[in-house]
Amino acid sequence: MDLSVIIVNHNTLPLTVGCVDSLYQHTRDLRFEVIVVDNASTDGSQEVLGDDERIIFLPLCRNEGFGTACNHALCIALGRQVLFLNPDTRLLNNAAEQMVALLDSRADVVACGANLYDEQLRPSLSFRPFLPSWLSEADALLGGIPQRLLYGRARYFNPTSHVLRVGYVTGAAMMVRRRALECVGGFDEHFFLYYEDTDLCRRLAEQGTLVSLPTARIQHLEGGSFALTRRTLRRVLYSEQGRDCYYSLNHSRRHHRVANALYRCTLHLRSLLFMVVGRWERSRESRLRLMALSHLRRNGGEPRERRAMR
Repeated sequence: MDLSVIIVNHNTLPLTVGCVDSLYQHTRDLRFEVIVVDNASTDGSQEVLGDDERIIFLPLCRNEGFGTACNHALCIALGRQVLFLNPDTRLLNNAAEQMVALLDSRADVVACGANLYDEQLRPSLSFRPFLPSWLSEADALLGGIPQRLLYGRARYFNPTSHVLRVGYVTGAAMMVRRRALECVGGFDEHFFLYYEDTDLCRRLAEQGTLVSLPTARIQHLEGGSFALTRRTLRRVLYSEQGRDCYYSLNHSRRHHRVANALYRCTLHLRSLLFMVVGRWERSRESRLRLMALSHLRRNGGEPRERRAMR
């Protein structure tokens, strides 16, 4: 089997069906399987997806989050390469075939990402040139100006015609060599949602190179799973929990404290600036993130030790 495609569904039935449709529309010359893991959906997903003969359907009894659901799928996946796809993605060309070809031809590459495009087909966040640290928090506090000067648009999207080495690839569309996944033990199940892909990339980087492939094009209808609730407190809390978990597992306490101090300054500044220009929703999001940070600090944050994966 050339490729296993893993999609995690949670009450996103129309999006998941559209994602699977685009896979079969644009992928012709690969032997591949599609595994859809359902995180206890209540929107009829289990009935519809369970009857779809194009996929291997794996229902879970409760919502276990993205990384844990992917690990369940990895236990039954047969492909020598594995493509993790969000349900709110659509292939725009034979991206899967191109990514498999790259991994097959480059023994040094352990993972690759496509160029992502938003709903209006504008360049969207596809990767970052380096991993989160106090330096990236300092960059954010400075409005991202240092990154813009160093990388231009290549700080999040590959505008070139060649493969770029990157720090991490967004989990919305990330292909990983199966052997490398086995070496690092899959996703860390401390994470429920957000930053589990960044953490995985950090560990994969010890096995080889991560790259962006610009000719592979995938649309990402970002936030589709949260379209009805928009920027709710729950989504913000998941994001902040993931961020806290990432720093806790991958950096020292001192590094974590410095990063958090810079991050808080950024959030306070953004809240004020967005309020001044009348962007109330963005200002509210920054305040919610500050509240989530305080909540995590009061409750001790996430554990600092990794547990063994299944």
